[in-house]
Amino acid sequence: MQEKFEKPGGEKEKERDEERIFDDLKKRLQSLLEKDWKKINSEMIKFSRYLKNKYDDYDEYALYYVLTSPSYKKCDHFDFPDLDYSIEKFIEKLEEEQAEAEDDKEDEG
Repeated sequence: MQEKFEKPGGEKEKERDEERIFDDLKKRLQSLLEKDWKKINSEMIKFSRYLKNKYDDYDEYALYYVLTSPSYKKCDHFDFPDLDYSIEKFIEKLEEEQAEAEDDKEDEG
């Protein structure tokens, strides 16, 4: 029997990188939720429903599960192709909005 050897940068390394990104995004989202659970949770629900309606294969995108599941799931795709629907960009936008809101509160105080 011939053994299979992984090439550097092979599938296992790609999957580890994707899991690392998933975990990082999950932590960032958790941090947002801790600051404003009601608003962030509402945004997550709206966005996940939107993706579900827009993409028939929404459940084949690993980062969709950042919004809906506690753990990484290997899928055919990683993030949605259009930047308007990217989970990573969605979280970045939420972080920017929260930072702006915090700055506004500091300016008022």
